[in-house]
Amino acid sequence: MHYHRTAPLFFSLLIAACTASPPLTEFPHYLVTLARGPLGADFSLVENDNKLHLLFADYKTLSLRLLILSDKNPRSKLEIEEDHFLDRVCFSPEIDSPFGNHIYLVKKNQQHLFYLDQEDEERRILKWIRKPISEEKWYIDAYPFSGRIISAILNENVDLFFYEHGALYYLPCSPAEQPPRTILSTSSLGSEASLIQQGSFTGFTIFDGELKKLQLITPSGNGYKAVPLIDSGEIHYSAIDNHQRLRILTFSKKSNELTLYQQDPDSDSFE
Repeated sequence: MHYHRTAPLFFSLLIAACTASPPLTEFPHYLVTLARGPLGADFSLVENDNKLHLLFADYKTLSLRLLILSDKNPRSKLEIEEDHFLDRVCFSPEIDSPFGNHIYLVKKNQQHLFYLDQEDEERRILKWIRKPISEEKWYIDAYPFSGRIISAILNENVDLFFYEHGALYYLPCSPAEQPPRTILSTSSLGSEASLIQQGSFTGFTIFDGELKKLQLITPSGNGYKAVPLIDSGEIHYSAIDNHQRLRILTFSKKSNELTLYQQDPDSDSFE
């Protein structure tokens, strides 16, 4: 299970909006300090085999840091089991770059990390490192692209999505590396993608700032296509229900409203 940093906010707001507030009760809880700042804005939280993987950018070391946490039993507090500084990704914090931009996923006990490495003032490269959880050695591939990493989809193949020079591309990384392919041309693309991998459904949603529409990126033939969905969604979270219907929760900062869209089962429209 992979969480984006906006997901907990949406779930909290949705619960608050749809249910009556119960009386507050005291319950045992623990506070665990995992790291102290300054830290990068991007982080990933992944659950695998009853352990939590937390990956974030650390300004003190200019590196990506991975914490693996576990608890001995459901009533004990989480403890840091492993602490790894994976790679120095910036040589100077003053450089105007997306410091710590990354995608971290775990699937079938394989760790996958895509990130941008600012090697000097003029050169930034995209890297993919991966390994089985039970092993120590990481395998690495580097690509001559410097765009913002958007998402990654792991199925039989490994596909990476990045935004560069006014276009959203996908890069087939495995089983064989291929040239990047254009999915969508747009002068503005949202900062948050909502990844959807449930049942037979695979894809992600992201806001197209030029068209002012939420786009669904989904497999099509031997590649991917962009499908415009709704005229909102700059802040959003998407999920699939048990009937394989797409549901989208959006938040409007202008009107301060939450809206839940549900796909019509008889068409591709939303209600």
